[in-house]
Amino acid sequence: MGNTEIYSAQEDPRWSRPVIDEEEVRYRILPDRTKLPYRYYHVHFEGERLKCILCFPASGAPFRWRFYQYLSPFPGPDEETASTNMDRRGLDDRIAFAILNGSGYVESNMCSRSQFGGAVSDEESRDVYRSSAASAELFRTKAKELYGEGRVYGYVYGGSGGGYKTMSCIENTDSFDGACPYIIGCPVSLPNSIVAKSNADRRLRRVLPQIAKAVDAGGTDPYEGLNEDETKALREITSFGFPMKDWHFYDEMDDGSLPVLIPAARQLHADYFKDFWTEKGYEGSDPEDSAYRDRLCMHTKVVKVLPMSEAEDSEEETLETRNGADTAWKKMMSSSGDVIQVTEAPSEDQYIGGVDIHVESGEAKGTTLKLGAVQGKYLILGAAYGFSDTNEVLSRLKPGDELFLDNSDYIAFQNFYRHQMPEDPDYHAFDQFRKGGENYDPDRKYVGLMGPGFAFSGAGSVQSGNIQGKVIVTACLMDEAAYPWMADWYRQKVINAGHGSDFRLNYYDRCIHGDESGLQSNYITNYLGALFQALLDVADWTENGIEPPLGTVYTMQGGLVVPEKDPEKIHGLQPQIRILYNGEDVTEGCVHIKAGEKLILEAMISAPSGKPVDAKISWSDRGTGSGKRDTVLDYLEEGILTEISDHVSHLSTSHEYGYPGTAFVTVRAMSERNGDKSSVFTKIRNLARVKVVVE
Repeated sequence: MGNTEIYSAQEDPRWSRPVIDEEEVRYRILPDRTKLPYRYYHVHFEGERLKCILCFPASGAPFRWRFYQYLSPFPGPDEETASTNMDRRGLDDRIAFAILNGSGYVESNMCSRSQFGGAVSDEESRDVYRSSAASAELFRTKAKELYGEGRVYGYVYGGSGGGYKTMSCIENTDSFDGACPYIIGCPVSLPNSIVAKSNADRRLRRVLPQIAKAVDAGGTDPYEGLNEDETKALREITSFGFPMKDWHFYDEMDDGSLPVLIPAARQLHADYFKDFWTEKGYEGSDPEDSAYRDRLCMHTKVVKVLPMSEAEDSEEETLETRNGADTAWKKMMSSSGDVIQVTEAPSEDQYIGGVDIHVESGEAKGTTLKLGAVQGKYLILGAAYGFSDTNEVLSRLKPGDELFLDNSDYIAFQNFYRHQMPEDPDYHAFDQFRKGGENYDPDRKYVGLMGPGFAFSGAGSVQSGNIQGKVIVTACLMDEAAYPWMADWYRQKVINAGHGSDFRLNYYDRCIHGDESGLQSNYITNYLGALFQALLDVADWTENGIEPPLGTVYTMQGGLVVPEKDPEKIHGLQPQIRILYNGEDVTEGCVHIKAGEKLILEAMISAPSGKPVDAKISWSDRGTGSGKRDTVLDYLEEGILTEISDHVSHLSTSHEYGYPGTAFVTVRAMSERNGDKSSVFTKIRNLARVKVVVE
């Protein structure tokens, strides 16, 4: 599957017949309702599946002889126009960012056959970077037609699955001068990061509420009160790289694509799913292991099938229908909308994650449904991935039909990461399973790695670090899907390939995996402004020789990325916030005051590369006396910054709590490279919190 030859799209006759389908002037609507005109072209290539869009500044507007090319995680055969639908979205509008900065914009379907890629051969997988390079070269050709001869620089970027594709493009083609992959995984990310987190969810499910409180500002030891297995589970997933702070919203996270990956795992490693429950060296064969105890194998019979409308209206049903954040009913009903009343159902304490409902008799015999939730004697169906058509099965299901509930494969797959052992020693998250590690087991059995195959099929190559241009990576310290250490792994690959001087890695705290501007609360923020600044920086680096700021300073502790604590030494781009009470640093700590006493806090905001330009304070008493978590973005007050130096500002603020309880103060701040408060795209965000106990 390896590829060492640098691909040149200009020499490939496959891309010699582009056809322009549409050519017109269009407009982006900016947040201030300004209309931003641009030239739009839609193109297909004769005889090929490739389609793309090319966007240029409108006639008369300056063109800086560059373009930015976005790579979607799952482009789909007809989704080359996906970004055109982000109009009027401000920070989410990739096309507006490019045009405002005098640059072109390119996006393609990357020769995709289906919504999720659908490559059927290694050659089709390589078309990801080949077709992306062809789109880039077509932009250059069109740019020269419009503006005359000149050097056209190209920069490719994408996140998550698009990050794999971005790394593939910058390593395997000569069409891009730089790249900004973000929230990136590594060749062993899938399925390991997903199944490891799901395994921890199962083992920790009874104590997650207390862990959620413990990891917030002013929290206690998250291990306090955990039994032996729970303690081991939390230590293991933490060492594997899952960010501890993410447990704060444990009930808002799910198992992601785990159900989608199981069919591939079954196909590649069928013996594993059998041996897991019988052979020594696997958790499922040990009666003392939680996997063994949580296994569900239950026979039951159908009493009645209830479509959603009947289930909601029936007076004889006793289903819980409150729409709380932790209520399974509404979530599961929206996934399938159907309920099966049965003679026997799992108990409330039984683990029901990933339960398959196998129909063993009647007209629907041999079909399978997916369990979403259980309430009393009612099975609420969940989202099904690769199973029988739910409506078709239910139409044939009759009272008395026999069902078999089984989560054996799901639990076995949850433990899959413990039976993978990559040879590369830079995968430090696996050190705990190597000889001498805390979770080393001499009897553990290992199966072949799945991850590199996933990485290749989605991007056409497995990362080598042999970059063909400047690269700036954006990674998140609270990334729940692509664990933070995976970006460090890539950094090491680039250094080992001899390109360390052309590489930067910036980590961002309080940011999770998603790349949407709406990811803002009193607990998290988004990294989009930092990503756009990186795109400008990689262009300046390439075109003008202006080196970007040094990357984030951090150390590795096993699978954990530990950033430098001193705000003057951490570097990177993200502003750093320290909250002071009576001159003492109480950031992420706890303050005790009396009811009616005015709480006066100070905040020092430093920007390693830029100037603090904005601050807001949330004096949230959400959850006071109720135990609920403070995550909603509200109670905001503007903070007035006093400039101390070019890179440091001071904020003083106060609030009075009139009654006893527990509250939180969140200081949210933004910096901008040039101190431009009006910038839409390049404000870089962070936040810090303090717990307040009012006595």
